[in-house]
Amino acid sequence: MSTSIAIATLAIIGAITVNLTIPLSYAERPVYKEAADFVAELQKKSALSAEQAATRYFFYHTDYEKVIPKRIKVTSKPLNDSTVRVTVPDPSCEDDSVSSSIDRVYMRKDETGGWRPIKLEFSQKGRGRFGWTTKPTL
Repeated sequence: MSTSIAIATLAIIGAITVNLTIPLSYAERPVYKEAADFVAELQKKSALSAEQAATRYFFYHTDYEKVIPKRIKVTSKPLNDSTVRVTVPDPSCEDDSVSSSIDRVYMRKDETGGWRPIKLEFSQKGRGRFGWTTKPTL
């Protein structure tokens, strides 16, 4: 009996730790056409990497449009020859009720060789929620 309780306790502690540490799910957001068009226009003037295009898209018309804070460490992972998932984590965004966020921008090469956002996902931590969530924070 005490072994079962110990295993159950460790499982609960493990689940709590995982939920506090990494997002277990992401929710989709719609692609913002104006920002996607802006990035397409930029790429007519000069080539951008998938990460550069994704961050220009993601931070379009924000305080970080010109300079991304050092706390945000953008990474990317090729999913196939024409699609890259760019991850934009903000460990301390302190944006209203959101304290941390992870956004993922899926970029695909178009017929001109430029990168276009095709899918967006997010997960966040914030006021009124325990650990990572896709639900609104309070």
